[in-house]
Amino acid sequence: MQSYHPPQDRRHQVNAVVSVDLGGFKASGRWQYGSGLPFTRPLGFDEAFNYAVDLYDVSQSYGSARVLLDRPFNGRLPMMHRLDLSLERNFDLSIGKLQAQVGAINVYDRRNMFYYDVYTARRVDQLPLAPYASLVLRSR
Repeated sequence: MQSYHPPQDRRHQVNAVVSVDLGGFKASGRWQYGSGLPFTRPLGFDEAFNYAVDLYDVSQSYGSARVLLDRPFNGRLPMMHRLDLSLERNFDLSIGKLQAQVGAINVYDRRNMFYYDVYTARRVDQLPLAPYASLVLRSR
């Protein structure tokens, strides 16, 4: 029997949301913190042959590359946090209501790890600073 932390086991998570009306504008902010998620650490690589299918001449051919893994979900990714900000304004038009919004995701451009690719030995991060703008028209 083997015990492990399931992959969605985020021990600590905090979200703080603030919204303020400023004249005709609505300013919003969201700060998010999450402790590291579990992952399975790679121990190394080797090449394996499937002798059930064929007999190989190991001096002339290479096996199939495979990853040797540690116990499941025994490691933890680094913690993450980010700040998202937005500014919104509504306009009444003859054809309906127009909502305009601008904002940015991950305002302080923190490198938050999404996962570690064991095959390329490469860290893959979540979104960097990502500004956006949107218009929504709702007809009457």
